[in-house]
Amino acid sequence: MTYEYYGYPPDWLDKYQAEIKKVTAADVNRVAAKYVHSNQLAVLVVGNTKEFDKPLSALGPVKEIDITIPPPPGVNAEESARPTASNEEGKALAAKVVAALGGEAKLATIKALKANLKLTQKTPQGEFPLQMETVIVFPDHLRAEIQGPNGTMSIIATPSGAFIAAPGGDGQTFPDTRKAEMLDQIKRDPIFIASHWKDPDVFFNADGTEKVGDIETRIVDVNSKGAVLRWYVDPQAGHILKETYMTLTQTGRVPGETEMDNWQPISGLNLPLTRHNKQNGQDSSTAEYTALEINPTVDPKLFDKPAEK
Repeated sequence: MTYEYYGYPPDWLDKYQAEIKKVTAADVNRVAAKYVHSNQLAVLVVGNTKEFDKPLSALGPVKEIDITIPPPPGVNAEESARPTASNEEGKALAAKVVAALGGEAKLATIKALKANLKLTQKTPQGEFPLQMETVIVFPDHLRAEIQGPNGTMSIIATPSGAFIAAPGGDGQTFPDTRKAEMLDQIKRDPIFIASHWKDPDVFFNADGTEKVGDIETRIVDVNSKGAVLRWYVDPQAGHILKETYMTLTQTGRVPGETEMDNWQPISGLNLPLTRHNKQNGQDSSTAEYTALEINPTVDPKLFDKPAEK
């Protein structure tokens, strides 16, 4: 069938070896002279120039080629846009964000948060409504309890480890990459960033604009103690309308995006109570805050790993 599709005779494979044997050295030279031009050949050299015994220019003209692998589509330069200094506009916009969230004095008092959320998880099988409670003790303790149809599942991350405790006592330890991603989630939290916006290892670099809905936002690249993200800030209200970042999924690192709306007063702060999340350009979940407690009493045992059965 393949021979017929390409127009080959039925005995093509039988004749192939015999036809190859008919090719002479003169035939090879004739075809090479027609198609291979020695004055147009180039030598590709890949390596560390510091380890060469002499410069490549000693052998002839050299043309350097940049073979840096670009970011995946949709990421733009965000993964590499890790500011190590703030510019004046970036700091000014960060100050507006701090004021819009509730003010520097209020934010400076926040050491821990307890939130209740209505989470709608979007999957190929449809939408799944879940109830979630999160406890964060800044800067590096996170516990999320998710109530599903089969019971409550707990996800915990601390500097010493990260794990999931499923209903029935079954658990699983996460690899270090997952733990690092969960701890970065804390450092990407707007409340954490706004509480530490004057720290020497938190940077804001404003550059460019982009429309989010009907609002022309200012783009601010943020480095929050090593966690990198991009804010899209309403320059008038100081509201973060969208943030983008790299996140970790079961298939690897992908672009993440969160659109923030329904800004409302809650527990002395002003927060976006609805957050629409995307992973790799696809809708993944919507989180709606229903309650928020600032500086709750937190039992340290909440972050302990359950004993294995």
